[in-house]
Amino acid sequence: MFHHVVSYRRSLVLILCTILFLETQADSDICKICTCNSLTTNINCAHRNLPSIPQPIPTNVEYLYLGSNNIATIKEGTFTGLSNLNYLALWGNSISTINEGTLTGLSNLKGLDLGGNNIATIKEGAFTGLSNLKTLGLGNNKISRIEKEMFQGLQNLEMLFLDNNKISRIEKEMFQGLQNLEELYLYENNISTIKEGTFTGLSNLKELYIDGINVTVKTSSSNGNVETERNLMESIQQVANSIHQSIKTSSSNEKPSEEASIKRIGGLVNPRDGRGQTPLHVACSRRSLHTVELLLGHNGIDANVVDNDGDTPMHEAVRGQRYNIVSKMLIQGSLQLDIKNKKERTPLLEAVSQSHLGMTHLLIALGADINAVDGEGNSCLHLAVNRNVFDSEDAPLDLLNECCTALNLKLEERLSGIVVARYLASQGADFHHKNNKNNTPLDLIKDPNLRKKNRSIFTTTMFVVQK
Repeated sequence: MFHHVVSYRRSLVLILCTILFLETQADSDICKICTCNSLTTNINCAHRNLPSIPQPIPTNVEYLYLGSNNIATIKEGTFTGLSNLNYLALWGNSISTINEGTLTGLSNLKGLDLGGNNIATIKEGAFTGLSNLKTLGLGNNKISRIEKEMFQGLQNLEMLFLDNNKISRIEKEMFQGLQNLEELYLYENNISTIKEGTFTGLSNLKELYIDGINVTVKTSSSNGNVETERNLMESIQQVANSIHQSIKTSSSNEKPSEEASIKRIGGLVNPRDGRGQTPLHVACSRRSLHTVELLLGHNGIDANVVDNDGDTPMHEAVRGQRYNIVSKMLIQGSLQLDIKNKKERTPLLEAVSQSHLGMTHLLIALGADINAVDGEGNSCLHLAVNRNVFDSEDAPLDLLNECCTALNLKLEERLSGIVVARYLASQGADFHHKNNKNNTPLDLIKDPNLRKKNRSIFTTTMFVVQK
């Protein structure tokens, strides 16, 4: 009897070890393709030309980035068991349809970005089970029709992005069940009809964006639903009248283009919403290149407007991690590169904190202050040495290779934070600057050998010659 118990326990241990090995092996497989942190709670598979979603995905993942790949379909069951996932980014792929069951298993998902795909159809029940979702991005797709039950089950949704689609009509009760929705983005569609009753039930709606113009909704505490609907429809009518008046010189036989609508609105291209943001802020944060191009083409555009947090559109563009939008913004001759937000961060500091080396390199090349410091006294070097891996999109790889050689590191480590810090120092960043905690970037390097190596490189006294 004792022998059988021991044998059973040994078998159980063997099974558990096998399961553990398989899970570890699965984690390491996806991490060979993508960038993972040590706990596999943060997995970055963006910009890797992936034709499909790597499998299996570690069940403890919390943030999964799959943007800018070649993913065309999402197989049913792909996300089964990922109940810890908080944010899923699938922007910039080739997805055309979201079927029922596609997103099953994401019970705790807070943010879902499906922008910049080819989505034309969203099946009924596609979002079933996403009851905790707060933000849903469906902008820059090919959606022409929104079915009545499309958003069923999203009762906690607060932000919905449907900009840059092909929606022509907004039907009654299209947004039924979204009682907690606060912000709705519908600009750059072909909307010609908004049926009465469309916004009934949206008692918490505060911001509505149509054609690049923001409508702030005022609600009555005594009868929220009725007043929301009435005030919103009145506001939309006022906006429609403004647009109509601005383009009345167009030929009556010619339908005004999107470009005409924006370019002739005049002073309305820089309106502020409740957060102090302009349409350019929103377009940059939502990674809408076409909208950014249209807005920048207007003579009255102000690309240096700061919102309530002190952020400019460039801050938003950098955080959106779209290199093409950042480069498009930087063409603006009037753009101020070193504006600081309330955290005293410039766009360059944001680019380093977002681990995007291509943007960092471009900003430095165009004259951004490489020795700017944030509210905690941190320079770009302090931020860099605390990052594990940088994004390689448009990164100066030749320069990084040289930095690797100087540090006696393998070329595989050229995107590590310490190598990027070495590159920034070679561009003029001060390795001896102390932050508010009296730490230099050298003090933050954990590896004593690398700290010693960098210290030996940067002990040379620097002289400034004044003419």
